[in-house]
Amino acid sequence: MKGIVIAPLTITNHGIPKMPQNQFDSLTNYWIGFTIICMKKTVTLFTPKNWHYFIILVMIKYSCFKVCVMKLVIGITGSTGVIYGIRMLETLKNLNIESHLIMSEWGEKCISMETEYTVDYVKSLADNVSDEKNMASSVSSGTHRIDGMIVAPCSMKTLAAIANGYDDTLVARAAGVTIKESRKLILMVRETPLSAIHLENMLKLSRLGIVILPPVTEFYTKPKSIDDIVNHVVGKCLDQFDIEHSLYPRWGSC
Repeated sequence: MKGIVIAPLTITNHGIPKMPQNQFDSLTNYWIGFTIICMKKTVTLFTPKNWHYFIILVMIKYSCFKVCVMKLVIGITGSTGVIYGIRMLETLKNLNIESHLIMSEWGEKCISMETEYTVDYVKSLADNVSDEKNMASSVSSGTHRIDGMIVAPCSMKTLAAIANGYDDTLVARAAGVTIKESRKLILMVRETPLSAIHLENMLKLSRLGIVILPPVTEFYTKPKSIDDIVNHVVGKCLDQFDIEHSLYPRWGSC
C-alpha cells in the first residue's frame, strides 16, 4: 500500500529463556504484529486478535470514512445571563467539541457587569471567534458545515431579528443560515415578564422547529449553588444534541 510501511514484529528465541520450542512457536504465530507507520507516526501494535484496528486505520488513511468532530456555533447576546454562554463554552471545550463564538457588543459588556471573567478569557474558550459585524465570516454561509447553533443568552432584540429574518448582526445571520439549512437552533431566551410580541416571536420560531429553551430553574435535583442551576440549563441544551455529559443528575438518579 502506498504511503504505509508494514514492519513485521520479530520475536527472538534468546529473549525468552527456558521456553519449550513448541510454546515459542505458538507465541510467535500468535504475536504476529505490525508496526504501522502512518503519516510519519508509529500508531500501534497489531495482532491477529485485534487486526480490525489495522483495517480501521487504513480506512482512515484513505478516507474510506471520516472521524467527525461536532461543530457548534455559540452566540452570546446582551441579555442578563452571560454565564450560561460562558459555561457552555467551558463544557464544550472539556468535551472536545469544536465551537465558533460570536458575541454581540452588549454581550461582551455584560461579561464584566455580571461575572469575574474577562472578554479575552471567554474568547480563549472557543476554537474560532468572529466579530458580530463580520458578515463575511465562514458561519454566515450555508456552505460552511456545522451541526447547529446555540444562542445563550438570547436577547429579545436578537429573538425578533431571527424571527423576522433581519440579519443585521452575525448572530442573527448565523441563526438564519442555521434555519435555512435545516440545522438545529437553540435559543436560550432571557426576559421576564414576556410581552405578546415576545411570545409571538417565540411561537413563530417554534413552529419552524427552533427549540425555545429559557433558563428555567429546577429544584428536584436540590441545587446547592448557582453553579448547579447554571449547569442544569447548559446540560439541557447539550441534551438537544445528544451530547453526553454529567452536568446534572438525571431524574430517577437523584
